[in-house]
Amino acid sequence: MKISSAKWYRHLKNTIASRYATIDYKEYCIMPNGNKRKAVIFGLNPSVNIEGLSWDEIRNKVGGNTGNLVFSYAIDDLIENKLKTLPYGSGDFVPDSSIGVMACANLLNSKVDMEYEWEWLKKYDVPMVTLGLGAQSNEAYGKATSFSMPKLPGGTIGWIKELSRHALFSKPNIGVRGQFSFSVLERLGLGERAEVLGCPSLFINKSFNLGKEIAKNIKEPKKIAFAAGNMYWRGLAAIENSLSEIITECDGAFVTCCDVKMMRVGHGEFDLLSEKHQSKIHRHFYKNISRQAFSEWTKKRGHVFFDVPSWMNFYKNFDFVVGPRIHGIMVALQAGVPAMCIAVDSRTKELCETMLVPYVMAADIRSGITRKDLMRLFKFDPDAFDLNRRRLATKLLEFAGNNGLSLSLSLSLSLSLSLSLSQTEKGKHS
Repeated sequence: MKISSAKWYRHLKNTIASRYATIDYKEYCIMPNGNKRKAVIFGLNPSVNIEGLSWDEIRNKVGGNTGNLVFSYAIDDLIENKLKTLPYGSGDFVPDSSIGVMACANLLNSKVDMEYEWEWLKKYDVPMVTLGLGAQSNEAYGKATSFSMPKLPGGTIGWIKELSRHALFSKPNIGVRGQFSFSVLERLGLGERAEVLGCPSLFINKSFNLGKEIAKNIKEPKKIAFAAGNMYWRGLAAIENSLSEIITECDGAFVTCCDVKMMRVGHGEFDLLSEKHQSKIHRHFYKNISRQAFSEWTKKRGHVFFDVPSWMNFYKNFDFVVGPRIHGIMVALQAGVPAMCIAVDSRTKELCETMLVPYVMAADIRSGITRKDLMRLFKFDPDAFDLNRRRLATKLLEFAGNNGLSLSLSLSLSLSLSLSLSQTEKGKHS
């Protein structure tokens, strides 16, 4: 069923007026003086032109992981009426009439102290929200299936408590990835300030029924892409070796994103790495062939992307994507390509559970998998995925409205409109 832009707009006004009547301003992005509140995004620019840049400069621009560009792109696409994008800790002027949107990752982490950001946040007397904030447990990568709460540094506790005081109204202003992250904040007495929203990358694709589109593409995969991890995840070596075998069998792709050494491998620069790093990467990913053969293999199969649309278009050439990088998997799903995450930690498991992304725990396949295992392990319910996605879209709309944040019509309302229409159709047949 095709829906015109005019119907979308009418539905916008009706939806905001009725569904969100409890919000302080029914026109949720309008200030009392009639002006739209402008958003300042604190995070990364969503794409990077690497021409002429050193690898140190590239690493800084992507935050050490090109997966960060995925949720940065999603947030940039999601937010309407943007003023500018600034890095964390920026001393640039932020107008009182704006609202800050913090693009977050797994910052609720015992190894990350946000003391500097805490002091920085105190300087701003503007409303702030977070999107995509997550917690990270301390269990070793790939060795656990259940996870303990992280013990947060004092600076991080101070930062998140200060952030909770920057709500525009009395509603939650901290968007978190899932129930695990919510529980970490609840333990700090901040449960009422948080809302489980998943990751903004769930909404890059504007289709009403993305799950059904993915389902149409499910088949025994002939061409597979591997969303590769990195050589420091020692508990995943057998798994990542087996995935390298799989993509060799099917003329697939080796897509890297984290860290800068892996980016260089994807860029065809394996031979320029130090002897130490060459050895470590070779053994971790494909020890059954010689190092020289591995070097040639990476030149043939290696890829790395610094803008999301190119990444999505590349994955459309494949039948299936698999690997431990959650945002590499999200790119594939948003492109309508069946994909499965190998969940290595609390962060990836939480995101998969919240967004109903197909996954298998790394601890359950520690000795590796074969090509025949992929479809057996791949569990995907398109109807449940679409219903859950619409539910999260509706929550995101309400979260934005409660914080004076304007979301783009094309992205934010398409899913809500689909839900409304499906409920109307259901009512006709009941």
